[in-house]
Amino acid sequence: MIPVWQDEIHVAHHDASRCGIMMLSKWGLQMRTTITLDPDVKALLAEAAYRSGKPFKVTLNDAVRAGLAPRYGKAPAPDWPCHDLGSARVDLTKALALADELEDQEQAAKLARGA
Repeated sequence: MIPVWQDEIHVAHHDASRCGIMMLSKWGLQMRTTITLDPDVKALLAEAAYRSGKPFKVTLNDAVRAGLAPRYGKAPAPDWPCHDLGSARVDLTKALALADELEDQEQAAKLARGA
């Protein structure tokens, strides 16, 4: 069974690339976890923490939650190219009448061919 952790996490910076994390389990036991961050990831987290004014550990937790959260929603609409087709060659205000007329012409042509 995977333990469920409380939100209380203590982050201690040991050197430029490692962060020690103290977590309290739901049973009140402390567990120390050390993660190794790539320098660019650490810089991104530090910059995000600075911009938001939030502590590093809050920024880290937010980033992990956002990264692990299920992604729902619609995909962005595709960017299809648009082309100007010009003005209509026929008056489309009576499109159904035009369709009926074209169908009548097709039926007459079939009858003339003997089909």
